[in-house]
Amino acid sequence: MGSRNKLLLPWGDSTIIEQVLKAWILSRVERVVLVTRADDQPLHDRLPIVSKLDRVIPDKNPDDMKQSVLFGLEHLGRACSPSDHDRWLIAPADMPDLSAELINRVIDANASPSAIVVPTFSGRRGHPISLPWAAAREVGQLGSDEGINRLLKRWTVERVAADPDQYPEDIDTEDDYRRARKIKDR
Repeated sequence: MGSRNKLLLPWGDSTIIEQVLKAWILSRVERVVLVTRADDQPLHDRLPIVSKLDRVIPDKNPDDMKQSVLFGLEHLGRACSPSDHDRWLIAPADMPDLSAELINRVIDANASPSAIVVPTFSGRRGHPISLPWAAAREVGQLGSDEGINRLLKRWTVERVAADPDQYPEDIDTEDDYRRARKIKDR
């Protein structure tokens, strides 16, 4: 996206990040954790103040998504004292079509307590992903060349069918943004 902060791009009557957070806040998750860079004041200024949202601003800016996830998991570990019966969900912050309905569908999946739950849209894997808390311990053990998706190879994965029209595309490029806006504006 060049120098543009994609999370602050307009989406409907708000921004991409506000739309994404709205879905999480309206869902049945107990706590929403957003890890941000300390130097991203324009983003901080757009975040809603709600008790369900925890902002994590690490002393050192995350280098990648995996490091952001680690900061978020460390925060949850301290704030919530999760047990192996708990789960955590993850999705990129640049998915403005993510819905509370889809998040709740993943939460409601009748999965094995030791399985990762992945929504599928006409066979295509998507987000959000629900993981057992025990998988959180493995994130820090992933190699420098391994992403969170590596956990899908180490754990049992249970798929939950979702409406293909609810597939939340992520916005990585200007073309992604223009295409998503075109679809949204139809």
